[in-house]
Amino acid sequence: MTTRSQLARTWLLYLIAGTVITLAVMIGALRLLLPMVPRYQSQIREWANTATGIKITFRTLSASWNWTGPTLSFYDVRIADSTSPEPILIARGLSVGVSPWRLLRDREISLARISVQGAQVQAERSADGKLIVQGRPLGQLLRPRRPDAPPVEIDLEDIAVGYVDRHRQDHGKALALTLQQAHLTLTNTHLAAAVELQLPVEYGRRLSGGDIVTPYARADSRHVYHVYAIRVRRRDACREHLRASAIQTGVHYPIPIHLQPAYGDLGYRAGDFPVAETLAQDVLSLPLFPEMTSEQISQVTGALKAGLAAAAAARL
Repeated sequence: MTTRSQLARTWLLYLIAGTVITLAVMIGALRLLLPMVPRYQSQIREWANTATGIKITFRTLSASWNWTGPTLSFYDVRIADSTSPEPILIARGLSVGVSPWRLLRDREISLARISVQGAQVQAERSADGKLIVQGRPLGQLLRPRRPDAPPVEIDLEDIAVGYVDRHRQDHGKALALTLQQAHLTLTNTHLAAAVELQLPVEYGRRLSGGDIVTPYARADSRHVYHVYAIRVRRRDACREHLRASAIQTGVHYPIPIHLQPAYGDLGYRAGDFPVAETLAQDVLSLPLFPEMTSEQISQVTGALKAGLAAAAAARL
């Protein structure tokens, strides 16, 4: 290796080390300044109102730095504008994360993360098919973004949603849902959502114990709940009781695989796979759909328990 190449390599290493040290010093300074942010609540409130053109009020705020960068957390938040008497948002908590790299590189505040906890949202589809959220057209809430604006990750927790579909011929019923958790990704072209509803949780709470086995969800994962399948003894008698109560159910796998005609050449007989055969006799899929209400869940679980009790009494 020539002396010139060694010198260039040395200078490159110095440049990289100097850049890393400078960034570390700047980030360290920002982290030291963050605890001072709550002292300037009035100034931050005034700046936010001026920058967004909407009225933002909050009881208090805090500042922190996590692994993704600086975060401002606001508590008891109310956001409103002059276009509607209904506020845009009332929330127990609102956290805003800032991109540290764009802050250092472009010297501008760029939102990277938004988290909302404990809010209520009213939405409807109007007679002409438009989506109205909080009394405003959805397009009015999704303001135009700069072409180079990065995606914004939005996390929602404990959000009560009321929805009416006036586009339907029957003008739709008012539906109430609770979003236990939802994750949105906002880009310049679309809004993608991953949502978890509380309906399966409520099912499990009402049906746990006794002769009913509910779906199992591991703590480190989320169940998709494309169906809500339970195990219940005397399945067919319970299903008939539900049918008499005008509640439709499903049995998706009434015959285990080894007894299917397509696998008859394998020579398996009843009793060869007792676990599979027991499951085929016990599994029952209950009604589950996004618009389902707590009252409907109560109706299903009540009828199921009544059917189970009637089937048990009939065997005595």
